[in-house]
Amino acid sequence: MTNLKIFDIHHTESVQYHNYVNNNQISYHHLIHKFISSFWIERK
Repeated sequence: MTNLKIFDIHHTESVQYHNYVNNNQISYHHLIHKFISSFWIERK
């Protein structure tokens, strides 16, 4: 890929995690939000 001049990538926020215990779908934003707490920020 030495001649590659443009690398175009398209990303959509449609990734979902299926929680089989509660039988519901949770967006990955909800999962990531669990790591944005004072506990994790203090241990960065």
